[in-house]
Parts: sequence; C-alpha cells; structure tokens
Amino acid sequence: MHRMLGLTLLAGLLALPRVGHAQVAPDLTRIEVHSPAYNAAGRQVRDDVQRYDAEGGLTGTLRSSWIYDRAGRLQSSETITMDADGTPTHAWSTTWDYAVEGALKVAHRTRTDGDGRVIEQERERWTRDPAMPAMTTVETRVTDGDGALVRLRYQVIEDGPDGQLVGRDVSVFDAGEVQIFRNLERWFRAAGRVSVVERWTFDAKDEPTTHEVADWSYDEKGRLASVDNGIFDGEEVLTGFTHEVRRLHPRTGRQIGRTLTWTDADDLPLRRMTEELTHDDAGRIQARRVRWERWESESE
Repeated sequence: MHRMLGLTLLAGLLALPRVGHAQVAPDLTRIEVHSPAYNAAGRQVRDDVQRYDAEGGLTGTLRSSWIYDRAGRLQSSETITMDADGTPTHAWSTTWDYAVEGALKVAHRTRTDGDGRVIEQERERWTRDPAMPAMTTVETRVTDGDGALVRLRYQVIEDGPDGQLVGRDVSVFDAGEVQIFRNLERWFRAAGRVSVVERWTFDAKDEPTTHEVADWSYDEKGRLASVDNGIFDGEEVLTGFTHEVRRLHPRTGRQIGRTLTWTDADDLPLRRMTEELTHDDAGRIQARRVRWERWESESE
C-alpha cells in the first residue's frame, strides 16, 4: 500500500465511532519484575527478571549479563532461563567482533539446553559497500547442534542522509535457499522525527500476509507520547489495532510507564501490557515491573 493511502486509511479508522468497550475488567495472567545493574560507566551489565503467575507464584527467572571492551562496545552477552527451582533450561551467548574503523563486523550466537548441549548457532556478518554507505547488508547462517545448515537470513538496512533508519528488508530461507517468509518496514519522518512506520510480512511466494501502519504522536515538548497501529491482512482487511500510551515524568521527561493494548477490528480490547519504571538519580532504570492481562474473549 502506498504511504499516503495507508495514512489516510488509518486516520479514517481511528476517527470512526468506537463500539462500546466491554466494562468487564481484564484477567491478570502474569507479572515480570526486572532488576537491572550498571557498571561505573553507566552501561547495563546485568538484568534479573523474575516471572510470576496470576497467583503470585514464581514460574521462572531470566538472567542476562553484558561485557564491554575498553571502547565501550558490547563484547559479549549471555542470557540464561531458569525454572521456578532455579534450574537452567536454556542459554543464549553472543560475541561481537568489530572492524578496524569500529563498525560491527561479525556476531556469533549460540543456544544451548539446560545441560549445556548446543542446540543452534548463528553467525551474523555485517558488510557495507563504500560505494553505497547508506546500505548495510547482514547475512546470518543458522546451524543446528551438529553444524548442519538450518536456515539463512538476509537483511538489508537503509539509512537516510542523516544516518537515521529509513528501511529494513529481511528475507528468511530454508537450507535449500527457498524463501520461508519476508519482512519489510519503512520509516517516515517529518520535522526530524518519526511520524509513520509501515510494516509488511510476506509468505514463501512473496505474497503479502499482513500490513501494519503505525502513527507516532508527540506531546507539546516533542516527546513521543503514543503510537496507534492499524493491522491488516494480506487483502488489506482490518484485523485489529495496537495502542501504545507512554507516561512521562512531568519534570524530568523520563518515561515512567507505558501501556500497550491489543484490540480487535472493532477496537474491543483483547490483551494489555502495563509497564512501570523507576529511575535512579542518574536517570538509569532502577526497576521495571510489567503486568500482563487479557480479556475473557482472548484465548491463550
């Protein structure tokens, strides 16, 4: 869909009278509590996430850590998932290598099971043609625990003259290099800030399956306040919305909360994520609490 047509369609849909929302309160499904930690330079080096069910019982923990080189570039990371008893179930580790000029060149990712056996590995190579500096190509080879090729992912990232992202095209292929799916996104700006983001997904035959049009809105100080996103199927039939609303501290302007609501084609609520943030005196996130809810009409 052409950009202006997408904008016109979304604006018209958002302006329509809404069917009355169900007054029934949503059901709590789970809660996540994040506890980040930082180094002396202010970079995040750890995040522990405890996950609880609706009754408050611990269901698992996600522990992430990051290591940086002397230049402050990310050197390696590790994420471990554990069950309610603290037993590891999966782990992801990543290392990054950089070119002489400092640009990211290669990333290696490894996924293991709870016993440390390799399940999957990724080798991601970033290249940029000096003749086309606005275009970055990322090729990712995914292999299984035995080293056999599982899939390939090709990504083309396009930057504008100011270095800001304007487009991304990602194609995923199986081991025989037959396309599995493709994702495309375009970022549009006005007055130097994002105004609209459009995203498409395509199937193995490169036929469109979904199309999303997101309208970004700002407050009087130019801070992002909300994002309304219309979701359409491959035939451009409306299937639903997402509505994101951010809460900002009135004095510092820091984000202290966010609500993301998924709705159906009539804009009736299905699911909701509510995020609460607290910051330290340096402006770093000190704690993050995420609450997930759903309405009875939404099956899990």
